[in-house]
Order: sequence, then C-alpha cells, then structure tokens
Amino acid sequence: MSMFWGLNMKPERKYSQTIIKSFHISGVALDKGQEAKLYLAAEKQEYIVATVTKAIPQVALDLNFSKGDRIMFYTAGDASVSLLGYLHDIDSEDDEDDDELTIEKLIKGKNSQKSEDDEDESGEEEEETDEDSQIIGEYESFLENGEEEDDDDEDNEESGEEDEEDSDDSEAEEEQPKAKVAKLSPGASGKKSAKEQNGVAKKEEAKQQQKKKEKQEAKKEQPKAKEQPAKQQRASKEPRTITGGVKIVDQVVGKGEEAKQGKRVSVYYIGRLQSNNKTFDSLLKGKPFNFGLGGGEVIKGWDVGVAGMKVGGKRVITCPPHMAYGARGAPPKIGPNSTLVFEVELKAVH
Repeated sequence: MSMFWGLNMKPERKYSQTIIKSFHISGVALDKGQEAKLYLAAEKQEYIVATVTKAIPQVALDLNFSKGDRIMFYTAGDASVSLLGYLHDIDSEDDEDDDELTIEKLIKGKNSQKSEDDEDESGEEEEETDEDSQIIGEYESFLENGEEEDDDDEDNEESGEEDEEDSDDSEAEEEQPKAKVAKLSPGASGKKSAKEQNGVAKKEEAKQQQKKKEKQEAKKEQPKAKEQPAKQQRASKEPRTITGGVKIVDQVVGKGEEAKQGKRVSVYYIGRLQSNNKTFDSLLKGKPFNFGLGGGEVIKGWDVGVAGMKVGGKRVITCPPHMAYGARGAPPKIGPNSTLVFEVELKAVH
C-alpha cells in the first residue's frame, strides 16, 4: 500500500530535504499565477523538471527518490505550484519497523515492555510516529555494535583455542614426567624392564605430538570456512543503491583491472525500459563501446554505475530518470522521465 504525498510550492522559494522514506512524484500542477518553471537540484547539479503555464496547467512526472538522497526543489516565475505523488511501500516499511521493534525489545528487556503496557489508546498514533524515528536510529547503532561484537566473538574463539592448546600442552608436560617416573619406580609386579618403560613414555609423546598436529590442521581449515561466506556475499544478487539513486546488482564479479574515474573502459551492454522491459539499444558482439569514465560522455547513471566493476564482471544498472535522459527523454525510443535498466559486461580498462 502507498500513501499520498503532496507539496504546495510558493514562487521563488526553495524546498530542500534529505530523504527519510523513498517516494515518487507523479505530477506538477499550476496553482496560482501565470507561469512557473520547476527545478530539481541533486548531486551538485540542477535540472529543469517541468514548465507549467495557463495553457499547460499540469504535467505528468515519473520521479523516484531513494532514502538518503539529498534533494532541493525550487521554482522560477510568478506562479505557485503543487507537487503530487506517494510514498513507497508503506506496509512493507511498517513490517520492517515491527521486526526492528522486536529486536529492540529483546535488547531493552522488561523496561521496554512495561513502558508499552502503560501507553494510552488515545496517544497511539503520535507515539508510533516517534517510535519510527527512534527505531531507525537505535537499530542502525545496534547493527554497528553487532558487527563489533562479532569481531569480539572471533577473538574470543581464537583466544579460547590458544587456551585449549596451553592446557593440552600443560597436560602433556604433566603426563610425560609420569611416564619417565615409571622408569625409576617399580610397580606391583616390579618386573618390567627399563626398555619397556621407555617405550611407554615414547608412545605417550607420540600421542601428544599427534594431537598438536590435528589442532594445527583444524586451525588452517577455519580460515577457509570463514572465507566461504565472503565469497557468497560477493555473488549475492541483492541490489545496492549508490549515488543519485542508481541501483546496481553484480551478477558476476570480475577478476581483472578495476574501472575507476578518469580511465577509459570498453563494455558490451543491452538497455531496456523498466516500464515494459522493451529493448531500446544493445551491443553484444564486435568492437565494444568505449568511453571515458566520469567524463560526462555517457549518462550519469553509467558514470557512477560502471565505476568499481572489474574486467570480466557483469552488472545490472538501474538508472532513475534524473540519472538518465530526464524529462526530455531520447525520442522516439525513450520517453520522458523513463527509468532505464542496463546489463553491462566490462571487457577492458585502458
């Protein structure tokens, strides 16, 4: 479920915000006045989003903004305008908040449960809003602390292994003299020869050495086990949101040279419209497409989306309209305010 969102903008006023919840802008409409131009400022760049007049009082938009983006809207002209849209996936965010709240309850214990029992029904709506903002901050700090705790656990495990080795070594040292004492002290039978007693001591020493070898081999295998989750994480296909709301998914992680700003790269690609999955451009064989990374030779979504890839890697790059062709589009294949999806394979870095 999505929640309605709106903003009434007065003439020559600036409205800036760091996005807390991702949202979508569907259109802009003329309110009072003769004419207004709507501008968007993001990532130190300015864009003309739309122009509304008495003749064209309303313009449809398809703008998406992700959590964490810093944006600013402002108008030029004598008219006031209204922005209309909606917040993304309110139910799913509420579910996530509920999960996070459950984690917070586990951390805070009985104190948080008592405070919830004391709440009045009349103040529930206002308190839920406060809890959302508190949970976001507290859960982020909890995740950071959790990572540190994992490191501490690993250190404790290693120290625990060292303690075990020390205890085993001390046991070995205690057992070895006992075997040698048998050489001097006669038993109940008193008839074992010195050679037999020395043989028992050697067997004990051999057992202790075997135990040490097994522990050393187990230590060598543990780092391999830790490396496996890291490899799985690299191959993970969960999308990551980067500069400008661009989303990337690494399908294959390359092993060659890394693409960095200022270098020229060669790629194969296929581009589709997100709205209908229709292909509008592709280059999959022959001479790869070559361009300078970060030099403005391609759309901004490519300059930030290709950076960080390694030769041989394959990546899906989703570019929102303001990081692609914006409100103008690229007729006839790409319409205004289109979100574009590219599958890119990095062939070379020059």
